[in-house]
Amino acid sequence: MAKHWEDVANRPVKFNTLSHYLSLAKRKEMKTMAYNLLYGAFENEEYAGVKKDWQLYKDPEKKQPDIHPLPENWKSSIQVMKSNILKHCIVYIATYDVLEYGGFRDTLINTLCCNFSQLRILNLY
Repeated sequence: MAKHWEDVANRPVKFNTLSHYLSLAKRKEMKTMAYNLLYGAFENEEYAGVKKDWQLYKDPEKKQPDIHPLPENWKSSIQVMKSNILKHCIVYIATYDVLEYGGFRDTLINTLCCNFSQLRILNLY
């Protein structure tokens, strides 16, 4: 796990700080949720293993990609991906297991809310 990184808004995040906050919450018996994007990717993410055929489109001809626009000074707008592509979940599961979140909440698909053991079972394909 990296010691630090930038989030989608290019803000610095430190692993130790985040891990410490999660530990404090756990000691107080608070539930913690990771808010991130499960069914989406940054633009031009092919180098990270994201396949073009995972992309959702707004039209049957596949000329208008479904994109969630973000401010220009952020890393990228978000390409919305097909929800049946479970391989896309693996990176998130590994990351959030290390940080000991209690669950995951997708930021675009508000109905998704589950724990990591459920996601891990889904990925045993």
